[in-house]
Amino acid sequence: AQNYTIRIFNEDGCYVDRTVTLTEADCSCTNPILTALNNDTICVGATFDVQNISTAVTNNIPVTYQWYNDNGLNNPSMTPIAGQTDSILTILPNATGSYQYRVEATSTINTACLASQIVTLIINDTPSVVVTDALKCTSDDEIISATASGGTDSYDYSWTGPFSTIPGNVSSVPTSKSGTYTVLITDGNGCTAADSGELTVQPKVCLPVTINIKKGN
Repeated sequence: AQNYTIRIFNEDGCYVDRTVTLTEADCSCTNPILTALNNDTICVGATFDVQNISTAVTNNIPVTYQWYNDNGLNNPSMTPIAGQTDSILTILPNATGSYQYRVEATSTINTACLASQIVTLIINDTPSVVVTDALKCTSDDEIISATASGGTDSYDYSWTGPFSTIPGNVSSVPTSKSGTYTVLITDGNGCTAADSGELTVQPKVCLPVTINIKKGN
């Protein structure tokens, strides 16, 4: 660790001196250790688990944080996210897709010491369902139906209402009771939707029949 001078000559014998100082570096490095990040999957309109997208240093190394887009399907490149310099990622997407992020924790004691982790956030589409109001006459085949769409196909149906017995996983159910019927559907990704409809069942009415016979000529 000392000063060094270099003298530089041109072809006429003129020169200039330049001095640099070399200091002995402390090459010992204690990297920060981060708590694990867990991938998170939600449906559109739901809230991410904040615990899954936050980290912390476990070995008491003082650090600065920076979050990056990290080439997830909906992140075009690994670029720093402005303002995301804390242990929690707070700028999150709200559109369907797969998003990958990286957090880097850099020691403030020695910037050569750092740790990084990657987390993937997936947002799935949410399905929809419609239960249509119905007005029917009493029989053994009165039906109230649900029409599901969107999300990921392969829906599970769960009905509540004034049934004599609760139906299983079916989109249309027979019933003979008036009232409000509600269905909750769950798609292949676990996303849900619900809707209600009114079924009004009217008894069949038997009316007397009068036959008039007119005598002709």
